[in-house]
Amino acid sequence: LSSSSAASDVYKRQINAEYGEVKIAFLLGMNEEEHINWYELLGISETATTSQIKKAYRLKARDWHPDTNKKDTKEVAAKKFHTLTKAQEILLDEGKRAEFDRKCRAKKEQRKRKAETDTKLSAMLDKLNQKENQYKKQKLEESQARARSQYEVEELRRESRKQREEQEKKNVEKAKFYRQTATGALTTIKIKWKTKHSAVITKDTLESLFRQFGGMEHVLLNPKRRMALVAFNSSESASKAINDTRLAKQFKMSFAIGNIPPGPIDVNESLNTDKVSPASIPPPTFQNDEQRQTFEDSVLNKMRQAADAKRAQ
Repeated sequence: LSSSSAASDVYKRQINAEYGEVKIAFLLGMNEEEHINWYELLGISETATTSQIKKAYRLKARDWHPDTNKKDTKEVAAKKFHTLTKAQEILLDEGKRAEFDRKCRAKKEQRKRKAETDTKLSAMLDKLNQKENQYKKQKLEESQARARSQYEVEELRRESRKQREEQEKKNVEKAKFYRQTATGALTTIKIKWKTKHSAVITKDTLESLFRQFGGMEHVLLNPKRRMALVAFNSSESASKAINDTRLAKQFKMSFAIGNIPPGPIDVNESLNTDKVSPASIPPPTFQNDEQRQTFEDSVLNKMRQAADAKRAQ
């Protein structure tokens, strides 16, 4: 760059720093006078009088005159003083001042319209951003709702599968139970009793009680667990025993699925082969229900007497 060009750039930057109306276009080489506000340059208002303009010019001229301006080079000082003189010339000329005021008003209107346009544009952008955020939020909520719905459907499917598997398991057990009943497999019943009867419940007692239903084969006794298995040779006899209301008051009875091994095996002690198998003892016969009732009452009475005697010891 030449020295004159460099000085001009320095001058432009100084003018721009001191007077904000000098725009970027001015620094890029456009006519600087188009971007200078003469009122601001002199430091006066737009309604300043002729005397106020002259006074302001004199005060500025003291500092900007090339002979007194020591801060700038002579070339820069000369251009600044020339600009100052131009400001006084335009503002003291009524025609030029009117034309300048008209341009100033046009610039203000232009800035005002631009500010309004910028405000509207900013509002539009805010509204668009708001709609976009609402749309994203709606999509996110819909996605979360679909995810929750899918999870709930899967939970219902899992629960349905679980219930179906449980029901199928129950159906298999029922089918097994019915098959065993149809083939006569339910011939053994399991009985339990309370602790207060433990002293009087013996193998002979159970044989006496259950022989009346006919077809009793043997009894397996477990005194420690207060339970026993009574085997019959038919499911019909076992059903009669388990449905007897009087025995149901003394014992808790249920079918033992599957037959126990044949023979009178004692759970807690070795088998005494010298004893007679209960199956070889004929069941008691009753001519009527009264005799049967009397027999049962006699056996139960003996059980109660034995229990009382045990407590008295």
